[in-house]
Parts: sequence; structure tokens; C-alpha cells
Amino acid sequence: RPFSKIYALYKKQFMIGSEILIWIICVGASLPDLLYLETQETSRKICEYDEITSLFSTLLILFSIFYYVIPSAIIVIFYWRIVIHQRNYVRPGQLPISGQLDTTKKDKRIKSIMIISACYVFTTWPLFAVYIGQAISRKTLLQILAENRANYWLSMLSVSTATIISALNPFLYFHLDENVRHSLKNRLLKRSTLVISRT
Repeated sequence: RPFSKIYALYKKQFMIGSEILIWIICVGASLPDLLYLETQETSRKICEYDEITSLFSTLLILFSIFYYVIPSAIIVIFYWRIVIHQRNYVRPGQLPISGQLDTTKKDKRIKSIMIISACYVFTTWPLFAVYIGQAISRKTLLQILAENRANYWLSMLSVSTATIISALNPFLYFHLDENVRHSLKNRLLKRSTLVISRT
């Protein structure tokens, strides 16, 4: 770890700089919506863009690349490397019986990693597919609604599938990770004993 000493010296500055960078990225990603998104005269129920210009279609494609393609590629590559490492790693001095138990744990861990990464990739891709489709066709959601209601509702459904992963993640970790289940049970047990002792 060649940068460990540098990180130890400038840890506070590194954390503050990272937070500022995250804020700048979030503001930059939301800026087109702040500038161009507004309610339409034909439908007051949804906010939409007046038109998708060539500049805005470029922004949609860049947004999809930076918010879906690159993160998904990083997740798949890093998780795949973790899976390969888990499969090939053998602890030094491991006994045959403990080795079988360790293999079972590794298989469960690998399964958990693959399910979590697959859930993220497959639940978020419809939204970014809609963005890229809008960028290529230069059609707003209201124009899609006027042409084909089924495509419009599929586009709206893609928003739900992309946001549901945030609500789904805690249940996935609880179901797949034994450490998370054990930690949550301990916390609930401590809380229940405190409530009982107070009453």
C-alpha cells in the first residue's frame, strides 16, 4: 500500500475533498433537470422537457454512460475478481473437514455476490435504456404517450424498477448474509431487553 502514509497524513483533507467532489457531481447531474424540467400545459400531472435537443440528447447519453455503464462495469469486474479469488483461495494449514465447511461458506458468499450484482444491473438498465432511446429518437415522454400508451407506461415502469433497488438492498443483504442477520437479531434482542427492563 504505497499511499497509506500519505493517506494517514491527509486523511481529513481527502475525506472533505471526496465529499465536495460528490456534491459537485450530484449538482452537475441534476442541473439539466433544474434548468429544463417543468410542467406542461397538456398534462399538469408530470414534469417533462419541452423538447429534446441535440445538446440534451448528448447529455442523456453521457448521463447513462456515467451513471449506469461505468458503475455496472466496475461492479461486474470487481465482483467477478472477488468470486475468482474466493474460489481459488485456500487458507494455509486448513484441515480437510474445515476445508469442506469453508467451501460451503465460500459458495454461499459467491452466490450472494452474484445475486446482489445481478439485481443492481438488471433492475436499473430499463431506465437508462429509456434515456438512450429518448436521446436517439429525441422524443419526450408526452410524445411517447401520444404515439403509444404501452411504451409510455413501460417507460414509467422503468423508473420504478431503477428506484426499487434501494428498498430491495436491505432485504437482499438480510436474506443472503448470515453476519447481517446475526447482527440485526442481536440489536433487536438488546432493544427488546432494554424495553422489558424499563417496564
